[in-house]
Amino acid sequence: YTVFGRVSPEQKAILVKAYETWGCQMADHMHGMFAFALWDEEAERLFCLRDQFGTKPFYYYVTEDGRLLYGTMIRQIMEQDGFVKVLNDKLLQIYMSLTYIPGEETFFEGVKKLLPGRYLIWEKGKITIERYWKPEFHPDENLTLEELADELHETVKAIMPETKAADEEIDSFLSGGVDSSYV
Repeated sequence: YTVFGRVSPEQKAILVKAYETWGCQMADHMHGMFAFALWDEEAERLFCLRDQFGTKPFYYYVTEDGRLLYGTMIRQIMEQDGFVKVLNDKLLQIYMSLTYIPGEETFFEGVKKLLPGRYLIWEKGKITIERYWKPEFHPDENLTLEELADELHETVKAIMPETKAADEEIDSFLSGGVDSSYV
């Protein structure tokens, strides 16, 4: 197996083991922010995975001769042989109205975003995209507000050491919503 993405040798070994164990369902056992591609030499299949919330970007493009170009930045795709730079002018009006581009399209014709909570399989020149996660909320109506606040606090406290590097600080954006109330 070959893993493509900004991951350490230890992380590559873990991703390969997860793929060997769970295959495409490996994402059900992961949390945090990630985007990577894994080449399965034996099956001749490329498996690409993006985190549940889309924190890490992942882009892909099919060349005229049927090759798949991919990367976590569009610039990585543009630098590869076979990329044809064409403006996707259909998105100008959308961008001017919303100040962002929803969905999988980008400003470059043919370059697409792998949407959050999805994986892509490239096999025998064919792309298959599956959604592996969608947000669901199932509140426990029996808990008090104080118990829910305690549970949120304990969850954040438990997850932070797993999702940040030792030299990183924890910050929160104050939007006037749940995160502001929590802080």
